[in-house]
Amino acid sequence: MARPIQFSVRTDDLKPEKLYLLLVDEEYLAGRLRRLGGPNAALISRQADDAGATVQLRHGISAGDLPKAVRSLAPNGIVIDRTETWTRVDDQRYEGVVIAEVEGARVRIEGRMLVEAHGIGAQMLGTGTVTARIPLMGGMVEGLVAEEVSKLLNAESRFTLDVIAGRPTD
Repeated sequence: MARPIQFSVRTDDLKPEKLYLLLVDEEYLAGRLRRLGGPNAALISRQADDAGATVQLRHGISAGDLPKAVRSLAPNGIVIDRTETWTRVDDQRYEGVVIAEVEGARVRIEGRMLVEAHGIGAQMLGTGTVTARIPLMGGMVEGLVAEEVSKLLNAESRFTLDVIAGRPTD
């Protein structure tokens, strides 16, 4: 049974096109990974233009930062490979798909993102699911991973708002 996740960012300071451009900006992505990516975090690849983007990221979570129940399954921590693919629908709307997999485990995160106009600014809305295909422990692992991913996405949302507001991020 897959576990749902969701997140959002709303700003009056940027229009949808500018929010999209920020979300796929190389400097922004590198800064976000430095602050939130964990051990061995990396921007693997990035291709972006006005029509869309594909970004591949790597996140790490050390064993000490994992919930106790997961540490026994991942004594060396975990590595998460994440690919975001964005498509421009029009000047006011960008749609994204995200797929993330936990290296060496049968855990997959799939989601959809939307950047669109909201009031005088823009918003990004995201939804997704965590699926763990691990006999007997799948449901527990899904819940734990969903909780950790939700924390990461909320921290990424705060980071994005800090960047937009010009607050220090390092």
